[in-house]
Amino acid sequence: MPMPLAEWLASPEVKNFLKMEQSRADHEYFFRNPLRAMWANRDLFASPADGVVTLQGRFAPENDLIEVKGIHCTVNSLLGPMAIDEPALVCGIFMTCADVHWNRCPTEVMIRRRQLPPIQTLNCPMLWAERGLLDSGLIRKGTFGFMASNSRVVNRCFCGALQYTYYLVQIADSDINCIVPIEADPVAMFNQNERFGQIIWGSMVVAVLPLDSRYKFRTLCKVTEHVEAAVDSLVRIERRG
Repeated sequence: MPMPLAEWLASPEVKNFLKMEQSRADHEYFFRNPLRAMWANRDLFASPADGVVTLQGRFAPENDLIEVKGIHCTVNSLLGPMAIDEPALVCGIFMTCADVHWNRCPTEVMIRRRQLPPIQTLNCPMLWAERGLLDSGLIRKGTFGFMASNSRVVNRCFCGALQYTYYLVQIADSDINCIVPIEADPVAMFNQNERFGQIIWGSMVVAVLPLDSRYKFRTLCKVTEHVEAAVDSLVRIERRG
């Protein structure tokens, strides 16, 4: 189940991380690939990343603003040429420096990957020196007063079992800007909870689920809770009618 932030910060894993020197943490934590039990449930939208839920809500794609790494943008400005017409449920997961950085598929899916121009953000708040989230348990806004270029990959995800399309936006940290896919082919099939890529040393995954009259989406976690990919679910998918 999603874990309250204070409980996660008190976990042995985080305490062990905070005791490490940066060089050791860079190698031992950022490249971890722990075993995760594979499961399949068409009624659940699993978390695509480990991290803290910093964004969750329903937004109009052109008019409503969402916050991504310190800046406000619309859903469609984030999706670029993959823009949508209908409102969407949007969930943002910030991967802290203590989190596993492999991303996993929320459902069984065919992914069409597209690299987009970097998104210009304030890059809040990833840098190791800051560590405000881990040191104090607070999510700070506006930490850095300069713009940073953060690499961005938009994954268009088609779930055949649901006949439904959603999107996963991977945003890298400005220091590294490296998003590595599992498959070299830009179009590939994956099972639910299977790894599809890694964001090296950062930073955020935003899930965009367009609202669909066939389904009702019930959120299963709260903003500031900590989730793990292939362990926790973000949304329960209920069929209407």
